[in-house]
Amino acid sequence: MRLYLMQQRQNIKPRFKIPDCYSDTLEELIKIEYENIVLTRNGTMNEISNATISAAAKWLNMTSRKTGLLIYGGVGNGKTTLASAICNIVDKIFYSPVSSERKQFQRISAIKITDTALKEQERFGEIKYAELLFIDDLGCEPQTVKTFGNSIAPLSDVLYYRYDQMKFTIATSNLDETGLSDYYEQRIYDRMNEMFDRLHFVNKSFRK
Repeated sequence: MRLYLMQQRQNIKPRFKIPDCYSDTLEELIKIEYENIVLTRNGTMNEISNATISAAAKWLNMTSRKTGLLIYGGVGNGKTTLASAICNIVDKIFYSPVSSERKQFQRISAIKITDTALKEQERFGEIKYAELLFIDDLGCEPQTVKTFGNSIAPLSDVLYYRYDQMKFTIATSNLDETGLSDYYEQRIYDRMNEMFDRLHFVNKSFRK
């Protein structure tokens, strides 16, 4: 049994992280990217707390934490903007001269995952198996849909696979802990608990 466990540990790849050379500047880079996204939408910079950005940067730098980050809280308070800023930073770093690797986030909403599973099987596979994935608005998607008379659960399928394979995943949701546990069946919610670290947004909506 001990030999088996040792072999299993050897097969587990280290969790994705940003190159060490960015450790000291990652928080500032995320903040700048967050501001850029807001300005691109002709918005005004909101009062997202430095503590929230700092928590996201620290999580991104960790190697021994969970392979997912769930950013959750009320509507319109910057969750998707922060997740997008993280994705943008990762994409830029891994397409820069500093990195010899090429990595890029796949990005999709939970609702779109369901639609893609029904209409674009090849694209659905790209999402499911992606090394880096951002899923927006967990809890807005239908839990099951019908195809050729059969019921399928595309979002659950994606989460099951990414949990089993320890794939790096960022997600957002407007649901709180109680809402998430009520919306998803226990098997999925238990996996989400083990898969995702949580980052709770408590700001009010910035949308006007």
